[in-house]
Amino acid sequence: MRKEQPFNFDSYLESKLKNPRIKKAYDEERFMTSVLAEIYALRKESKITQKELAERINIPQSELSRIETGNQNISLQMFFRIMSGMGRKPHTVHTGGKRAITF
Repeated sequence: MRKEQPFNFDSYLESKLKNPRIKKAYDEERFMTSVLAEIYALRKESKITQKELAERINIPQSELSRIETGNQNISLQMFFRIMSGMGRKPHTVHTGGKRAITF
């Protein structure tokens, strides 16, 4: 009788990401998740509650919660409002032939 190998998620993911459609969706979701995690981390670092930030940028707290949990897409305009509400000023930087958005 053949012994079953334990499930290896990394190998599974690697095999799935060979499909261009899956890789594209995965990359998009991973980027969005990292941006939302950064918003959450910056808010916590700034010691601002969701309620306080929502009041500063004039949206309901429930909307901010949906944004932070990835249950609502945001525009660049909303991203700018959120960052500004935490005292950050998003801007583009061009150095050494590279471009970045920083705040």
